[in-house]
Amino acid sequence: HDPSSMHMSFRDHALDHFDTVFMTGPHIKDEIRATEKLYGTPEKTLVEFGYPLMDELVEGVSALPETHEGPRQILIAPSWQEDNLLDSVADDLIGSLYEAGYRVIVRPHPEYAKRWPEKLKQLKDRWSVREGERLVFEYDFSSGSSVYSSDLLITDWSGIGIEFGLATGKPVIFVNTKMKVENPNWEAVGIVPQEIRLREVLGTAIEKEEAKNAAGIAARLLSEEPSPEKAAALREQYFYHSGSHGAYGAQYLIGRLTQK
Repeated sequence: HDPSSMHMSFRDHALDHFDTVFMTGPHIKDEIRATEKLYGTPEKTLVEFGYPLMDELVEGVSALPETHEGPRQILIAPSWQEDNLLDSVADDLIGSLYEAGYRVIVRPHPEYAKRWPEKLKQLKDRWSVREGERLVFEYDFSSGSSVYSSDLLITDWSGIGIEFGLATGKPVIFVNTKMKVENPNWEAVGIVPQEIRLREVLGTAIEKEEAKNAAGIAARLLSEEPSPEKAAALREQYFYHSGSHGAYGAQYLIGRLTQK
């Protein structure tokens, strides 16, 4: 479902009674085996499925123009849990980036737009005099072209950070808002979750107090050319069967259905 770890982003014991799990990558195998040992549950059948959505994203990115006209484009795309970017440091981020001459796209999470439209309206109203070619509030979630054509992403704990970084090879700024934790006992498993580990691999993590300096941090990251080759190597490292579109999972299902 997503590129994150299961022992922090799923509720405790969420997978205890499944017999078979299709895994996105090696991190899931480590986490499930450690969880089974922790709770004394039977070993599951683990299938090296992969992450088909990532394959689709990579293909979509490859179809986009290599460059876009105008200033460098920065996307702000947060999650929707408590203390997300829009509720905490949106004004600092927008102000810093806009004044530095970047084109800024603010793309709220669809759940945020659905649940708190008044908060979005208030944010948009505060920046209405600047809204235009260099400041865009995007509410059309049917297309991801503006996401992956951006030169840099700023997010909090949304899975889009991992997807953007690994699909494009472009940098990500992760703001350390309150973590998205569904399992308060995740540390008992003894494994650092992927969504924490990858923050420094795909870009840099900053504290909320640093949001007012976002333009300078972005300039440092953008001084290096994106590396699709590095991104491809990371996809191979962190996900099974990169580029297979889930074929291995389909083969497993066919094999099980034809077993006598």
